[in-house]
Amino acid sequence: MAEAAASAAVTVTSNAFALGFQPVQARIIAPMEIGSGVVGTNGLLDLSRDGSTWAAVPLSDLGKFDSNTRIIGGLVNLSGQPAGSSIYWRWRTTAGIAQALHGVWIQCK
Repeated sequence: MAEAAASAAVTVTSNAFALGFQPVQARIIAPMEIGSGVVGTNGLLDLSRDGSTWAAVPLSDLGKFDSNTRIIGGLVNLSGQPAGSSIYWRWRTTAGIAQALHGVWIQCK
């Protein structure tokens, strides 16, 4: 899905996913290769319902997908964001750590 070389910090932002309702809470799960990096420090995920106001997701390591890939995820409250009936995700990395994001799964309510 997306890869970040060790030399550069990268930000990848999704297009809008229309929900038909205004989400107040969202969960994101993603398989990520983070090498020697730390989940939540070197690899970050954010969610938004308007595409410009972002909520940082407190991430947890949920286990191994394979020998190189971790399953990470977290839950975030979106009720303080501007109104919107879509969901956007954003992946941010820090320089110095090669990483790969292999997909995202988002659940909203």
